Amino acid sequence: MKIYHRTRAGEQALRRGDRFADEDAAVLALIEDIAHFDAISACLPQWSKPRILRLLNALEIRGLVESVPVEWLRELDRLAAYEPAGLRRASVPARSS
Repeated sequence: MKIYHRTRAGEQALRRGDRFADEDAAVLALIEDIAHFDAISACLPQWSKPRILRLLNALEIRGLVESVPVEWLRELDRLAAYEPAGLRRASVPARSS
C-alpha cells in the first residue's frame, strides 16, 4: 500500500476551485497533509478499492498527488536506527576552550 500527499499543484487547484470530476474532487479533498490508502478508502465505503486506486493513480499522473510505498518509509525508519559512529561524532558540536 501507499501513502499519498497532495502536491502544491493539487493544493492550488483546490484553492482556486478548479473544476474536477466529482470523484476526483472527493478523493483530492480527502488528502490533506498525508493519507494512507486505507484511510482514504475508509472514507469512501461506497466505492471499491480498485476504483479508488484508479482515481489516485489518475490524480498522480496529473501531478495533483504524489505517493510513496509504506514499505519504503519503514525501510527509512529502520535505516535511521543505524547511524554510523563517524556521523554521530560529526554531529556533536565541539566544545569551546
